[in-house]
Amino acid sequence: MDVLRWGEALVGQVTDVQENLAVMINSRHPWNIDTSLRSTIKFMKARFTTLNRPGSICSPATNLCLFMQGNPALNTLYPHP
Repeated sequence: MDVLRWGEALVGQVTDVQENLAVMINSRHPWNIDTSLRSTIKFMKARFTTLNRPGSICSPATNLCLFMQGNPALNTLYPHP
């Protein structure tokens, strides 16, 4: 994934973690992780989805988010849960 190689890092904070009970993949429900991100020019919000059970990385604490400068929709939480 290009975002892991060339993505720009932003400091973010996990604001919410919820299990999506409306969707089931391989007998598991995905988790939605909402974050707020701050850069030098603006605040952004991002949502990450994972099938892995979120651990301590998803507590309301400071985390890093990698995103592509030209396309902020391409992003990932680092380290990924």
